[in-house]
Amino acid sequence: MEIKYFSVASLIVILVLMFASQAFLPLRNNHENPVGGWAYWMVLAENAWEYFQPGNGVNAATGLHGAGLGWPYFTDWDLGIYIQAIIDAERLGILSRDGVWGADARLGKIMTFLESRELTSDGLPYVWYDSRTRGRYGDTPANAADTGKLLVALQNLKLHRPDLADRVNHVVYERTNYEPLRQAVDGLVGSNNIYDYYVASGFAGFWPERFSSVAESVLNNIVSAPTVETYGVKLPVSKLLSETILHSIFELGPNAKVLELAKQVYWAHEAKYNATGRFVAFSEGNTGLGSPSYIYEWVVLPDGRTWTIKDVLGFDVGITPIIYFKVAVGFLAICNTEFTRIMAGNVESHLPEPTSGYMDGVDESGRVVSTIIDKTNGLIIGAARYAIANDHLDLSLFPQPFIQGDVANNTALVIGESKSHGPVGPAHTMDTLGGMLIMERLARDSSSGALKTAMDGWMVSYDLISGNVTMLDNVTNLIVVGSPGINVLGYYYNGLRDSYEEPLVPVLFLVNSTGGYNYLYVPTSGSIYRMEFDGAGRLVADYGVIMVFQDQFGRYVAMVYGVGAEGTRVACEVLKDYDLWGLNGKAVIVKLGTDTPGQYPSKISIVEVVL
Repeated sequence: MEIKYFSVASLIVILVLMFASQAFLPLRNNHENPVGGWAYWMVLAENAWEYFQPGNGVNAATGLHGAGLGWPYFTDWDLGIYIQAIIDAERLGILSRDGVWGADARLGKIMTFLESRELTSDGLPYVWYDSRTRGRYGDTPANAADTGKLLVALQNLKLHRPDLADRVNHVVYERTNYEPLRQAVDGLVGSNNIYDYYVASGFAGFWPERFSSVAESVLNNIVSAPTVETYGVKLPVSKLLSETILHSIFELGPNAKVLELAKQVYWAHEAKYNATGRFVAFSEGNTGLGSPSYIYEWVVLPDGRTWTIKDVLGFDVGITPIIYFKVAVGFLAICNTEFTRIMAGNVESHLPEPTSGYMDGVDESGRVVSTIIDKTNGLIIGAARYAIANDHLDLSLFPQPFIQGDVANNTALVIGESKSHGPVGPAHTMDTLGGMLIMERLARDSSSGALKTAMDGWMVSYDLISGNVTMLDNVTNLIVVGSPGINVLGYYYNGLRDSYEEPLVPVLFLVNSTGGYNYLYVPTSGSIYRMEFDGAGRLVADYGVIMVFQDQFGRYVAMVYGVGAEGTRVACEVLKDYDLWGLNGKAVIVKLGTDTPGQYPSKISIVEVVL
């Protein structure tokens, strides 16, 4: 179903007609953009996304990308990097869906390539392809590792864009003969290599009955292995590399064992820094040297050695360790400690302005590793998406993330229909007035971007028999005006619970079953707010709520409503004047009251901040 939206200009016209009827070096602009803050992550992601612009890392004629600036070739691992970067960039709002170089156009070019690329006589992909010609580069067939990365990205693409699922399934199940590689992955069951866990997880996304147990076995082999102590931190004796652990955290489903492993590896990094005074962010990557040109910095090896550097042939090399920027920000996204903030800021301060994406990093002597590649910039974008998705939004940021700088971030304001619909009653005219106030302010605060309006019935479908509400749009950021009693989106979010049966939203709209009245309930404080009347039945107080959160799709949502119509009005007025109220926290409770008995309420105040 196509979702209908009105532009801001259209809404204004309609409303008018209706109412007529090492030593730490600070980051650039560090005072305004502190390391680890929301704005920091957005700037980081936008800079990294520059790599994937046409004329930089992406070929403007074919829409395919090269693995590095000056290197126009790519593997299936690289293609997985690019697909995942598109998904993450769209989630972050730095890539629009439409347009010549929007997500639709980019993904369309990639899918067309996968549907038509040259394969070996056995139906396997080749290791290398040329982004300039779309043709193969060399005769070597693909390996299971590169394929696993591509499969992780394609599975995430299916989840992000269900409309592309049939095309993805055709490529994986019908066009390509992955059986030889599937047999190779079958043999990983006894492995204790973090790469093999990640790769097996990619195959498990498409053949879960065959490979889920393989991935689980590899992970169990790692976490249950005997330990070795390094700088006072115990790590499992296995094959551990930071970059693949970070990919597993950012791109696979949540897994407590993987997250704990990532934190163990991180603590070993911090302990090494505390003992040596040298920053450390071990990974794989380019060296910027003639030989070796590419290395693997293993945190642990199966023989019990730690902090070992090897070349692509597996030989030990004695070069100065490199502090890879992608891993520094990856650990920052997971842990956000003082050490990660200082290290990420220090490494970035050594790098030039990232006009084509970030360089790889610096070594311990301060030498800049000047290569610019997809793996570095893709992982940075993924880290930014993860950090923002797992950070608590705060009203002090408003109008971010709905407005970034002065650009609207794919945002729709949604009001309820003026008739009973689905599980809710008719919306009040006050909801339209309140939405008008908010949209007028957002229109002033934004000079461009996607700022839209919609009715709740356009955004969801409701099954009267089952009572299920289904989202028809899971990408657009939302500002929902109107209580869960009259807005289906509000009803939907008010009823969502996590795996522990905890509510998704910080403030709930509930109905007293005996008294028959509506009220706001704050689970963290136990506070209850309901409309208040005097003995003559005159309104004494009404309450509204403003809250922000991320939903299960990762998009940003603000809900603004009142217990009654006046509560909705004042909540919308406060949000419109956010800069005058000093809003903060996950939610605020707004009161409209009076100090004079018998006088209609006119005093607005914030009576609770929900942290």
